[in-house]
Amino acid sequence: MCVRSPSVAQRVLALRTAHNVLLSLYSAIAAAAAIHSLALRPFSVHGLLCEPAEPAPLLVTTWYFSKFVEWFDSSLLLAAGKPLSSLHYNHHLTTATVVASHFVGRAVRTSIFDIPLLLNAAVHTLMYAYYWRPALLRPVKRLITRLQITQHMSVLLSILYTTATRMSRAGECDISVFANVLSLGLYGMYLVQFMSFHLRNYGKEQRRSTKAE
Repeated sequence: MCVRSPSVAQRVLALRTAHNVLLSLYSAIAAAAAIHSLALRPFSVHGLLCEPAEPAPLLVTTWYFSKFVEWFDSSLLLAAGKPLSSLHYNHHLTTATVVASHFVGRAVRTSIFDIPLLLNAAVHTLMYAYYWRPALLRPVKRLITRLQITQHMSVLLSILYTTATRMSRAGECDISVFANVLSLGLYGMYLVQFMSFHLRNYGKEQRRSTKAE
Protein backbone atom coordinates (compact mmCIF):
# COMPACT_ATOMS: atom_id res chain seq x y z
CA MET A 1 0.00 0.00 0.00
CA CYS A 2 1.42 3.36 -1.04
CA VAL A 3 1.33 6.10 1.59
CA ARG A 4 1.14 9.53 0.02
CA SER A 5 3.34 12.19 1.54
CA PRO A 6 1.66 15.40 2.70
CA SER A 7 1.35 18.07 0.02
CA VAL A 8 3.07 21.43 0.33
CA ALA A 9 -0.30 23.02 1.06
CA GLN A 10 -0.92 20.58 3.91
CA ARG A 11 2.50 21.26 5.41
CA VAL A 12 1.97 25.01 5.20
CA LEU A 13 -1.46 24.66 6.81
CA ALA A 14 0.01 22.61 9.67
CA LEU A 15 2.77 25.18 10.21
CA ARG A 16 0.29 28.06 10.16
CA THR A 17 -1.92 26.29 12.69
CA ALA A 18 0.99 25.81 15.10
CA HIS A 19 2.20 29.35 14.44
CA ASN A 20 -1.22 30.88 15.17
CA VAL A 21 -1.79 28.86 18.33
CA LEU A 22 1.64 29.69 19.74
CA LEU A 23 1.38 33.41 18.95
CA SER A 24 -2.11 33.61 20.46
CA LEU A 25 -0.87 31.94 23.65
CA TYR A 26 2.29 34.06 23.81
CA SER A 27 0.27 37.25 23.25
CA ALA A 28 -2.02 36.36 26.17
CA ILE A 29 1.02 35.78 28.40
CA ALA A 30 2.63 39.05 27.25
CA ALA A 31 -0.60 40.96 27.95
CA ALA A 32 -0.72 39.50 31.46
CA ALA A 33 2.95 40.41 32.02
CA ALA A 34 2.29 43.98 30.86
CA ILE A 35 -0.65 44.28 33.27
CA HIS A 36 1.60 43.06 36.09
CA SER A 37 4.26 45.61 35.16
CA LEU A 38 1.75 48.45 34.95
CA ALA A 39 0.26 47.46 38.31
CA LEU A 40 3.58 48.38 39.92
CA ARG A 41 3.14 52.02 38.89
CA PRO A 42 0.84 54.77 40.19
CA PHE A 43 -2.65 54.25 38.77
CA SER A 44 -3.04 57.47 36.79
CA VAL A 45 -2.48 58.54 33.20
CA HIS A 46 0.83 60.12 34.12
CA GLY A 47 1.86 57.18 36.28
CA LEU A 48 1.10 54.54 33.64
CA LEU A 49 2.66 56.47 30.78
CA CYS A 50 5.47 58.53 32.30
CA GLU A 51 6.74 56.93 35.51
CA PRO A 52 9.93 54.89 34.92
CA ALA A 53 9.25 51.20 34.31
CA GLU A 54 10.67 48.43 36.45
CA PRO A 55 13.17 46.23 34.55
CA ALA A 56 11.52 43.34 32.69
CA PRO A 57 14.23 42.06 30.32
CA LEU A 58 12.49 38.77 29.52
CA LEU A 59 9.27 40.52 28.49
CA VAL A 60 11.11 43.09 26.38
CA THR A 61 13.33 40.52 24.65
CA THR A 62 10.53 38.07 23.86
CA TRP A 63 8.22 40.84 22.67
CA TYR A 64 10.90 42.15 20.33
CA PHE A 65 11.62 38.62 19.09
CA SER A 66 7.90 38.03 18.47
CA LYS A 67 7.93 40.81 15.88
CA PHE A 68 10.38 38.76 13.83
CA VAL A 69 8.30 35.61 14.36
CA GLU A 70 5.45 37.49 12.68
CA TRP A 71 7.56 37.58 9.52
CA PHE A 72 7.20 33.79 9.50
CA ASP A 73 3.46 34.34 9.10
CA SER A 74 4.15 36.41 5.99
CA SER A 75 6.41 33.66 4.63
CA LEU A 76 3.70 31.04 5.17
CA LEU A 77 1.12 33.17 3.38
CA LEU A 78 3.46 33.57 0.42
CA ALA A 79 4.19 29.82 0.45
CA ALA A 80 0.44 29.20 0.29
CA GLY A 81 0.23 31.42 -2.78
CA LYS A 82 -1.64 34.23 -1.03
CA PRO A 83 -0.76 37.84 -1.88
CA LEU A 84 0.28 40.22 0.89
CA SER A 85 -1.56 43.51 1.23
CA SER A 86 0.36 46.76 1.70
CA LEU A 87 -1.14 46.89 5.21
CA HIS A 88 0.28 43.47 6.10
CA TYR A 89 3.63 44.18 4.47
CA ASN A 90 4.14 47.65 5.98
CA HIS A 91 2.95 46.63 9.43
CA HIS A 92 5.14 43.54 9.76
CA LEU A 93 8.14 45.23 8.16
CA THR A 94 8.27 48.13 10.62
CA THR A 95 6.96 46.98 14.02
CA ALA A 96 10.29 45.48 15.13
CA THR A 97 11.94 48.85 14.50
CA VAL A 98 9.30 50.65 16.56
CA VAL A 99 9.74 48.24 19.47
CA ALA A 100 13.55 48.48 19.32
CA SER A 101 13.50 52.28 19.36
CA HIS A 102 11.94 52.20 22.83
CA PHE A 103 14.59 50.09 24.54
CA VAL A 104 17.83 49.87 22.52
CA GLY A 105 20.56 51.97 24.11
CA ARG A 106 18.68 52.31 27.40
CA ALA A 107 19.12 50.52 30.72
CA VAL A 108 15.32 50.11 30.96
CA ARG A 109 12.61 50.43 28.31
CA THR A 110 10.74 53.73 27.94
CA SER A 111 7.84 54.45 30.27
CA ILE A 112 5.31 54.31 27.40
CA PHE A 113 6.46 50.84 26.25
CA ASP A 114 3.99 48.75 28.26
CA ILE A 115 0.75 50.42 27.12
CA PRO A 116 1.18 49.74 23.37
CA LEU A 117 2.47 46.27 24.28
CA LEU A 118 -0.65 45.52 26.33
CA LEU A 119 -3.03 46.79 23.65
CA ASN A 120 -1.22 45.00 20.83
CA ALA A 121 -0.90 41.74 22.77
CA ALA A 122 -4.59 41.78 23.73
CA VAL A 123 -5.66 42.25 20.11
CA HIS A 124 -3.18 39.65 18.88
CA THR A 125 -4.51 37.09 21.36
CA LEU A 126 -7.91 37.29 19.66
CA MET A 127 -6.54 37.81 16.15
CA TYR A 128 -4.30 34.74 16.10
CA ALA A 129 -7.05 32.68 17.73
CA TYR A 130 -9.27 33.76 14.82
CA TYR A 131 -6.59 32.78 12.30
CA TRP A 132 -6.45 29.39 14.02
CA ARG A 133 -10.24 28.81 13.94
CA PRO A 134 -11.72 31.27 11.40
CA ALA A 135 -15.01 29.39 10.98
CA LEU A 136 -15.64 29.26 14.72
CA LEU A 137 -14.62 32.86 15.40
CA ARG A 138 -16.02 34.43 12.22
CA PRO A 139 -18.46 36.63 14.22
CA VAL A 140 -15.51 38.51 15.76
CA LYS A 141 -13.71 39.18 12.46
CA ARG A 142 -14.99 42.74 12.12
CA LEU A 143 -14.49 43.34 15.84
CA ILE A 144 -10.79 42.53 15.51
CA THR A 145 -10.31 45.28 12.91
CA ARG A 146 -12.21 47.76 15.07
CA LEU A 147 -10.08 46.84 18.06
CA GLN A 148 -6.96 47.40 15.96
CA ILE A 149 -8.21 50.86 14.98
CA THR A 150 -8.96 51.64 18.64
CA GLN A 151 -5.52 50.33 19.60
CA HIS A 152 -3.74 52.65 17.18
CA MET A 153 -5.82 55.66 18.18
CA SER A 154 -5.03 54.98 21.84
CA VAL A 155 -1.31 54.63 21.16
CA LEU A 156 -1.25 57.86 19.15
CA LEU A 157 -2.92 59.71 22.04
CA SER A 158 -0.39 58.17 24.43
CA ILE A 159 2.48 59.33 22.23
CA LEU A 160 1.10 62.87 22.07
CA TYR A 161 0.56 62.98 25.84
CA THR A 162 4.02 61.69 26.76
CA THR A 163 5.76 63.94 24.23
CA ALA A 164 3.89 67.03 25.44
CA THR A 165 4.59 66.10 29.07
CA ARG A 166 8.29 65.60 28.39
CA MET A 167 8.59 68.96 26.68
CA SER A 168 6.47 70.96 29.11
CA ARG A 169 7.69 69.47 32.39
CA ALA A 170 11.44 69.51 31.78
CA GLY A 171 11.85 65.78 31.33
CA GLU A 172 9.27 64.44 33.79
CA CYS A 173 8.40 61.58 31.47
CA ASP A 174 10.82 58.70 30.89
CA ILE A 175 10.53 58.48 27.12
CA SER A 176 12.74 58.80 24.07
CA VAL A 177 11.66 61.74 21.93
CA PHE A 178 13.20 60.07 18.88
CA ALA A 179 11.25 56.85 19.53
CA ASN A 180 8.06 58.84 20.03
CA VAL A 181 8.49 60.76 16.78
CA LEU A 182 9.19 57.53 14.89
CA SER A 183 6.20 55.84 16.52
CA LEU A 184 3.95 58.81 15.76
CA GLY A 185 4.72 58.58 12.06
CA LEU A 186 4.38 54.80 11.82
CA TYR A 187 1.29 54.48 14.03
CA GLY A 188 -0.30 57.26 11.99
CA MET A 189 0.36 55.18 8.87
CA TYR A 190 -1.03 52.05 10.54
CA LEU A 191 -4.20 53.87 11.56
CA VAL A 192 -4.85 55.20 8.05
CA GLN A 193 -4.29 51.76 6.53
CA PHE A 194 -6.50 49.95 9.06
CA MET A 195 -9.29 52.50 8.61
CA SER A 196 -9.00 52.13 4.85
CA PHE A 197 -9.13 48.34 5.22
CA HIS A 198 -12.24 48.58 7.41
CA LEU A 199 -14.00 50.91 4.99
CA ARG A 200 -13.07 48.79 1.99
CA ASN A 201 -14.16 45.50 3.54
CA TYR A 202 -17.09 46.50 5.74
CA GLY A 203 -18.28 49.87 4.45
CA LYS A 204 -20.39 48.51 1.59
CA GLU A 205 -21.84 45.82 3.84
CA GLN A 206 -22.84 48.45 6.40
CA ARG A 207 -24.48 50.61 3.72
CA ARG A 208 -26.45 47.63 2.37
CA SER A 209 -27.62 46.82 5.90
CA THR A 210 -28.75 50.42 6.43
CA LYS A 211 -30.71 50.46 3.17
CA ALA A 212 -32.39 47.16 4.04
CA GLU A 213 -33.70 48.67 7.26
